[in-house]
Amino acid sequence: MGGSDGKLYAGKTEGKTELTVKIDVAEEYLDDFQKAFPKALQKVKGLSEK
Repeated sequence: MGGSDGKLYAGKTEGKTELTVKIDVAEEYLDDFQKAFPKALQKVKGLSEK
C-alpha cells in the first residue's frame, strides 16, 4: 500500500452531528497522520460550528 486511504462518515446522534473517520495509512506516514489529523479535525469542527 502506498500513501493512505480514508473514509468520513457523518450522522446524527442524540441531536448532535457525529463525524467518524476511518483511515488506513502506511506505517511510514503514521506519525505524520497522528500529529496532523487531530488539528485538521479541530479545524473542521470550528468551521462546522459557524
